[in-house]
Amino acid sequence: MIKFFNFKRILSVRAIREGGRNPYVDWVVILFISVFVCISLIFGGLSLYEKVRNGEIEAIGTSSSTKMKTFNQKDLKYIIDMYNTKAENINLIKTGFKTVPDPSK
Repeated sequence: MIKFFNFKRILSVRAIREGGRNPYVDWVVILFISVFVCISLIFGGLSLYEKVRNGEIEAIGTSSSTKMKTFNQKDLKYIIDMYNTKAENINLIKTGFKTVPDPSK
């Protein structure tokens, strides 16, 4: 298979014009682009890793400047009451909604 890849012939200007007609040229172009993309992704990942390791970029979730909200008992009670009200409404819907009887009957 290697004997079919004559790189001097494939990399010539005439061979580049044969793109789409010559499968060997197409495969070499695909191979070069794939190798270039893989090398770019590897170097980009390594540089990003080094920046995070050296502290130039802060990793996600390790920010020390985030303010924590203090616990508020009133908010908790409000949320619990809200969910209890929702639960009561759901139970009313499940058992069948009972209305006030019509006094005219």
